Amino acid sequence: MKRKFFCMIFTFVFLTTALTISVNAGIALDYWYSDSSKIHFWNNSSLSVYANPYLSGITQADLESYITLSFSKWNSAIGISKSFTTNQSSADIEVLGLDRTTATNAGVPGNAAAIGFINDSDKTLFTTGTYGGATKNIYETDGVGHLYYVWDSTSEGFETSTWQKLFVHEMGHIFGYVGHYSSGAVMKPNLANITTTTPSTNEINHLGQVY
Repeated sequence: MKRKFFCMIFTFVFLTTALTISVNAGIALDYWYSDSSKIHFWNNSSLSVYANPYLSGITQADLESYITLSFSKWNSAIGISKSFTTNQSSADIEVLGLDRTTATNAGVPGNAAAIGFINDSDKTLFTTGTYGGATKNIYETDGVGHLYYVWDSTSEGFETSTWQKLFVHEMGHIFGYVGHYSSGAVMKPNLANITTTTPSTNEINHLGQVY
Protein backbone atom coordinates (compact mmCIF):
# COMPACT_ATOMS: atom_id res chain seq x y z
CA MET A 1 0.00 0.00 0.00
CA LYS A 2 1.33 3.40 -0.94
CA ARG A 3 2.16 5.59 2.03
CA LYS A 4 0.73 9.08 1.66
CA PHE A 5 2.05 12.33 3.03
CA PHE A 6 -0.40 14.14 5.24
CA CYS A 7 0.63 17.72 4.74
CA MET A 8 -1.38 19.98 6.98
CA ILE A 9 -0.48 23.37 5.62
CA PHE A 10 -3.46 25.09 7.09
CA THR A 11 -4.34 27.21 4.04
CA PHE A 12 -2.71 30.43 5.06
CA VAL A 13 0.79 31.86 4.92
CA PHE A 14 3.54 34.16 6.08
CA LEU A 15 3.93 37.92 6.90
CA THR A 16 6.90 40.17 7.67
CA THR A 17 8.37 43.38 6.26
CA ALA A 18 12.08 43.14 5.66
CA LEU A 19 12.51 42.00 2.08
CA THR A 20 11.10 43.19 -1.22
CA ILE A 21 9.18 40.38 -2.90
CA SER A 22 8.29 39.91 -6.53
CA VAL A 23 4.50 39.72 -6.09
CA ASN A 24 2.31 42.79 -6.41
CA ALA A 25 -1.41 43.08 -5.68
CA GLY A 26 -3.61 41.54 -8.36
CA ILE A 27 -0.84 40.64 -10.78
CA ALA A 28 -0.99 37.81 -13.27
CA LEU A 29 1.18 34.98 -11.96
CA ASP A 30 3.67 33.41 -14.34
CA TYR A 31 3.34 29.85 -13.01
CA TRP A 32 0.97 27.59 -11.14
CA TYR A 33 1.93 23.99 -10.50
CA SER A 34 -0.21 22.97 -7.53
CA ASP A 35 -3.64 21.51 -6.87
CA SER A 36 -4.17 24.25 -4.28
CA SER A 37 -5.17 27.86 -4.88
CA LYS A 38 -2.83 29.05 -2.13
CA ILE A 39 0.87 29.73 -1.74
CA HIS A 40 2.92 31.43 0.94
CA PHE A 41 6.33 32.85 1.70
CA TRP A 42 8.68 33.75 4.53
CA ASN A 43 9.93 37.33 4.45
CA ASN A 44 13.15 36.37 6.24
CA SER A 45 16.73 36.17 5.05
CA SER A 46 17.46 33.42 7.58
CA LEU A 47 15.39 30.95 9.60
CA SER A 48 16.29 29.31 12.90
CA VAL A 49 15.46 25.62 13.22
CA TYR A 50 14.93 23.59 16.38
CA ALA A 51 15.47 19.92 15.51
CA ASN A 52 14.81 17.15 18.03
CA PRO A 53 14.65 13.43 17.16
CA TYR A 54 12.68 13.08 20.40
CA LEU A 55 10.77 9.75 20.18
CA SER A 56 12.33 8.56 16.94
CA GLY A 57 15.35 6.43 16.13
CA ILE A 58 16.95 9.04 13.89
CA THR A 59 20.17 10.54 15.21
CA GLN A 60 20.58 14.27 15.75
CA ALA A 61 23.27 14.40 13.07
CA ASP A 62 21.09 12.63 10.51
CA LEU A 63 18.07 14.79 11.31
CA GLU A 64 20.07 17.98 10.84
CA SER A 65 21.50 16.62 7.59
CA TYR A 66 17.98 16.08 6.19
CA ILE A 67 17.00 19.63 7.11
CA THR A 68 20.20 21.06 5.62
CA LEU A 69 19.60 19.11 2.42
CA SER A 70 16.08 20.52 2.21
CA PHE A 71 17.26 24.12 2.48
CA SER A 72 19.88 23.41 -0.18
CA LYS A 73 17.44 21.80 -2.62
CA TRP A 74 14.95 24.68 -2.38
CA ASN A 75 17.57 27.43 -2.20
CA SER A 76 17.20 28.60 -5.78
CA ALA A 77 13.51 29.29 -5.07
CA ILE A 78 13.63 30.78 -1.58
CA GLY A 79 17.18 32.10 -1.07
CA ILE A 80 16.92 31.68 2.70
CA SER A 81 19.74 30.50 4.95
CA LYS A 82 19.25 28.55 8.17
CA SER A 83 20.80 28.08 11.57
CA PHE A 84 20.10 25.45 14.21
CA THR A 85 19.07 26.48 17.70
CA THR A 86 18.56 24.60 20.95
CA ASN A 87 15.93 27.11 22.05
CA GLN A 88 12.60 25.70 20.91
CA SER A 89 10.58 28.69 22.04
CA SER A 90 12.48 31.12 19.80
CA ALA A 91 12.80 28.94 16.69
CA ASP A 92 11.18 29.84 13.38
CA ILE A 93 10.75 26.15 12.54
CA GLU A 94 10.50 23.17 14.86
CA VAL A 95 11.13 19.62 13.65
CA LEU A 96 10.17 16.78 15.99
CA GLY A 97 10.20 13.00 15.74
CA LEU A 98 7.12 11.33 17.25
CA ASP A 99 6.25 7.73 17.89
CA ARG A 100 2.92 6.56 16.50
CA THR A 101 1.07 6.80 19.81
CA THR A 102 2.21 10.36 20.49
CA ALA A 103 1.50 11.32 16.90
CA THR A 104 -2.03 9.93 17.09
CA ASN A 105 -2.67 11.76 20.35
CA ALA A 106 -1.45 14.94 18.66
CA GLY A 107 -4.00 14.48 15.87
CA VAL A 108 -1.76 12.97 13.21
CA PRO A 109 -3.75 10.51 11.04
CA GLY A 110 -2.72 6.88 11.22
CA ASN A 111 -1.45 6.73 7.64
CA ALA A 112 0.76 9.81 7.86
CA ALA A 113 4.54 9.56 7.48
CA ALA A 114 4.95 13.26 8.27
CA ILE A 115 3.08 16.53 8.41
CA GLY A 116 4.26 20.06 7.72
CA PHE A 117 2.07 22.98 8.75
CA ILE A 118 1.74 26.58 9.80
CA ASN A 119 -1.01 27.53 12.26
CA ASP A 120 -3.71 29.81 10.87
CA SER A 121 -2.98 32.44 13.50
CA ASP A 122 0.56 32.79 12.14
CA LYS A 123 -0.53 33.67 8.61
CA THR A 124 -2.01 36.71 6.91
CA LEU A 125 -3.33 37.22 3.39
CA PHE A 126 -0.72 39.33 1.61
CA THR A 127 -2.28 39.75 -1.82
CA THR A 128 -4.07 37.88 -4.60
CA GLY A 129 -2.96 36.93 -8.08
CA THR A 130 -4.46 35.28 -11.10
CA TYR A 131 -3.40 32.35 -13.23
CA GLY A 132 -5.45 30.90 -16.08
CA GLY A 133 -8.35 33.13 -15.07
CA ALA A 134 -8.42 31.71 -11.52
CA THR A 135 -7.72 33.67 -8.35
CA LYS A 136 -4.79 32.56 -6.22
CA ASN A 137 -4.24 33.65 -2.62
CA ILE A 138 -0.74 34.60 -1.48
CA TYR A 139 0.04 34.58 2.23
CA GLU A 140 2.92 35.76 4.38
CA THR A 141 3.91 34.60 7.86
CA ASP A 142 5.93 35.66 10.84
CA GLY A 143 4.93 32.61 12.85
CA VAL A 144 6.36 29.16 13.43
CA GLY A 145 6.61 26.29 10.98
CA HIS A 146 6.09 22.77 12.31
CA LEU A 147 7.34 19.51 10.86
CA TYR A 148 6.44 16.30 12.70
CA TYR A 149 7.68 13.01 11.34
CA VAL A 150 6.44 9.67 12.63
CA TRP A 151 8.60 6.81 13.80
CA ASP A 152 6.72 3.48 13.61
CA SER A 153 7.15 -0.07 12.35
CA THR A 154 7.05 1.16 8.75
CA SER A 155 9.21 4.28 8.88
CA GLU A 156 11.89 2.66 11.03
CA GLY A 157 12.73 0.63 7.95
CA PHE A 158 13.15 3.68 5.70
CA GLU A 159 16.49 4.04 3.97
CA THR A 160 18.37 7.32 4.21
CA SER A 161 17.25 8.25 0.69
CA THR A 162 13.59 7.86 1.70
CA TRP A 163 14.00 10.14 4.70
CA GLN A 164 15.73 12.67 2.48
CA LYS A 165 12.85 12.67 -0.01
CA LEU A 166 10.32 12.97 2.80
CA PHE A 167 12.08 15.96 4.34
CA VAL A 168 12.56 17.80 1.05
CA HIS A 169 8.85 17.34 0.40
CA GLU A 170 7.66 18.45 3.83
CA MET A 171 10.06 21.37 4.05
CA GLY A 172 8.75 22.44 0.65
CA HIS A 173 5.36 22.85 2.30
CA ILE A 174 6.84 24.84 5.17
CA PHE A 175 8.66 27.07 2.68
CA GLY A 176 5.29 27.84 1.08
CA TYR A 177 4.38 25.14 -1.43
CA VAL A 178 0.76 24.49 -0.50
CA GLY A 179 -0.87 21.43 -2.05
CA HIS A 180 0.75 18.92 -4.39
CA TYR A 181 1.88 18.62 -7.99
CA SER A 182 1.23 15.15 -9.37
CA SER A 183 3.53 15.73 -12.37
CA GLY A 184 6.31 17.16 -10.24
CA ALA A 185 9.49 15.70 -8.82
CA VAL A 186 9.31 16.18 -5.05
CA MET A 187 5.81 17.54 -4.44
CA LYS A 188 3.87 14.48 -5.55
CA PRO A 189 1.19 13.43 -3.02
CA ASN A 190 2.61 9.93 -2.47
CA LEU A 191 6.02 9.24 -1.02
CA ALA A 192 6.24 5.99 -2.99
CA ASN A 193 6.12 7.98 -6.24
CA ILE A 194 8.94 10.37 -5.38
CA THR A 195 12.25 9.19 -6.80
CA THR A 196 14.48 12.25 -6.32
CA THR A 197 15.36 14.95 -3.80
CA THR A 198 15.69 17.63 -6.47
CA PRO A 199 12.64 19.82 -7.21
CA SER A 200 11.71 20.16 -10.85
CA THR A 201 12.05 23.45 -12.71
CA ASN A 202 8.28 23.84 -12.51
CA GLU A 203 8.31 23.37 -8.74
CA ILE A 204 11.14 25.85 -8.30
CA ASN A 205 9.39 28.40 -10.51
CA HIS A 206 6.08 27.93 -8.73
CA LEU A 207 7.48 28.63 -5.28
CA GLY A 208 10.20 31.06 -6.33
CA GLN A 209 7.77 33.55 -7.90
CA VAL A 210 6.63 34.72 -4.43
CA TYR A 211 10.15 35.21 -3.07
